[in-house]
Amino acid sequence: MIVCSLFTPDYAPSRAFVASLKRHARDTRIVLVEREFDPPLLAPLEKPILMLSLMEQHHEAVLWLDADTIVRRPLYVLEAILANVDLTVLHRPHTSKRGPMGSVCACRFNTGVVGVANTDGGRAFLTRWAEVIAIRPSAHLLLDQEAAYLAYRGVRSQVRFQPLPAGYNDSRFLPRTAIWHGKGSARRHILFRLEAARYAHGLPLGGVIQILQCARKAEPIRRAYAQWWKRREATAAHPR
Repeated sequence: MIVCSLFTPDYAPSRAFVASLKRHARDTRIVLVEREFDPPLLAPLEKPILMLSLMEQHHEAVLWLDADTIVRRPLYVLEAILANVDLTVLHRPHTSKRGPMGSVCACRFNTGVVGVANTDGGRAFLTRWAEVIAIRPSAHLLLDQEAAYLAYRGVRSQVRFQPLPAGYNDSRFLPRTAIWHGKGSARRHILFRLEAARYAHGLPLGGVIQILQCARKAEPIRRAYAQWWKRREATAAHPR
């Protein structure tokens, strides 16, 4: 399996992202590609093209990770999933948000973590994803996610799909999850910042993180966290 990510000079992957990959995916081929995009929000539209290119070069499954993720556990589970299916991505079937292409499916796939097998079905999905993006390319934040879901709907008869386990794309920062995703305002969360510092600088912060996670279960902190999460979701729904 190849692990890949694409970033711009203005949005380089964090030291924590790279350090976490080197620690937990050291037996895996890692490909980090830097390119310039104007505006930078066009970069996510290259995901399917890059994944297809790597698949053709190396004849392996490809796992895409956004550069604002932190890998906290080995990725053997994802390798095992991709040995049996063509596509795995976080699926939220009941989410309804209108995207730039006019559907209400813009957030049903979260493409921060996408695994695609080197199979006919996997290649069909990536090809269709790139084609859907090409219909209406724009720098809209939700375009690549909406396009990914619409592409899957168009080829699902050819694709063996398994939803990504929630622990492999977690923006709530739960204790035993394998990939934390600091998307949007989530990257400002104290737990994500501490975890980033732990990996980037080798700081012994594991105990502090565990204490904060336990404290989060206390009722006053739960209420405060619920309010923070509500504000975060409102910010995500109406970005500036």
